[in-house]
Amino acid sequence: MKKELKEQIKQDEFVSSLEVAAGWANAHRDELRIGLGVVVVLLAALRQLIVWSLRVVVWITIIYVIVSWVNPHAPFAPALGMLLRPLLAPIQRILPPVGGFDLSPLVLLLAVYVLEMVVARV
Repeated sequence: MKKELKEQIKQDEFVSSLEVAAGWANAHRDELRIGLGVVVVLLAALRQLIVWSLRVVVWITIIYVIVSWVNPHAPFAPALGMLLRPLLAPIQRILPPVGGFDLSPLVLLLAVYVLEMVVARV
């Protein structure tokens, strides 16, 4: 009996706190609409920033792969390598070269495309 009474008190407190919150939200609904609009715009901007960042990673990876095939001693090849090293090194630790070819850029591109699909669904 005591336990049921405690449960009922907890439920009543929860319901009353919800009623207070609903009353406050109703009194300030215009301000909340503006606030929610700002939040939605910021989240959309963050999503777009993530999409652009992933696109940059894709293009840098493609340029890095082409330069490594055509002219690995090009003056900007080390700069591209330094940009991609934090992303490629963990993949290279797991995936060793196959037949002398480094497949880590391919795995990175696949991972970035999967992330793009996830971000597009959000």
